[in-house]
Amino acid sequence: AAAATTAAAATLDEPARAEIPAPRTRTPSESQTKGSFTADPWALISLQDFWAFYRAQKIISQLHNTERGSVLVSHLQLLSSLSSMGPHETYSARSFPRQFMCMLLVSTAALALPFPKGFVALNSSDGLAMLFSSDTLRSSYEQAAVHLVTQFDEGSCSRASATVVLNAMSAYGVGAPVASRFSPFGYWTQDLFTSMPCVAEFCTAPCTLSQAARAISCVAGIHGEALHASDMDGDAALRKLIVSVLSRPGMHVIANFDGAPMNSLQHFGHFSPVVAYHQKLDMALVLDVSRYKYPPWWVPIPLLWRGMNTVDTGAAATRGALIVRPYHREGIAASNASLLI
Repeated sequence: AAAATTAAAATLDEPARAEIPAPRTRTPSESQTKGSFTADPWALISLQDFWAFYRAQKIISQLHNTERGSVLVSHLQLLSSLSSMGPHETYSARSFPRQFMCMLLVSTAALALPFPKGFVALNSSDGLAMLFSSDTLRSSYEQAAVHLVTQFDEGSCSRASATVVLNAMSAYGVGAPVASRFSPFGYWTQDLFTSMPCVAEFCTAPCTLSQAARAISCVAGIHGEALHASDMDGDAALRKLIVSVLSRPGMHVIANFDGAPMNSLQHFGHFSPVVAYHQKLDMALVLDVSRYKYPPWWVPIPLLWRGMNTVDTGAAATRGALIVRPYHREGIAASNASLLI
């Protein structure tokens, strides 16, 4: 594989460095921007390095059948969309750095399925504008997005969601085991999570909402509690729950829903973290762990409620929300029902 990669690198058509003009110098008027970006020296960023990285897609594509290669190829999707700008052009940093980093993390190699009516893809201009709006609660997104993983198979959405949230909670003292391939660094993987005897006792895949709550509570320092839709008073209660959780750093919510009543979203019993909420548009952002189907998506709260307020026949109970938080936080003994008050 290393030899093939080296050979591919040698075949790249790379223009001589002298052919790439230097980025233009800004005039004083261009340096004047609003708010915290005033006279920002980074307001214009050269795409030279990004252009070179894009050309390397020929190498990375040879690794597409491996997990690492697939991730790298998906990250190059945004760069390919920028390729039409040319190797020497610049892009305003008032939108580029945050949008680039966001889309680098959440882009997918291909959008396998179209979204039903009412949904907004995060990796779209509208989706990004919503994320960075002053009306958006997004602390959970900022902690969790970098840890987004793809579920191993169609039955592994609960453990993939748990892995995302557990890694996001490392800043709050939640430790992680050390996998041999990552040694000496601790980091949660789906395999490490399900290899815990306690987790295996409750659920590996697929899980009901109650099983998923008991499984994630096996982790030291974590408290998980299932809140079934039957115990909530409609979409107003769901809205209040999401706002309450996203307003408390270190807490996370994982939605358990069925896609059929959500305008036929192609999920038939699914778990994924809810990481942001746009207050004016009344839409929640879901980090979908089935990344081979959908990128992260915004959904109206009433539509999300419709999917959560469904019966899981395997549990003979409604789906709902899984609230996860460090158990040493103040008030942890209280029921999650208190979040609805």
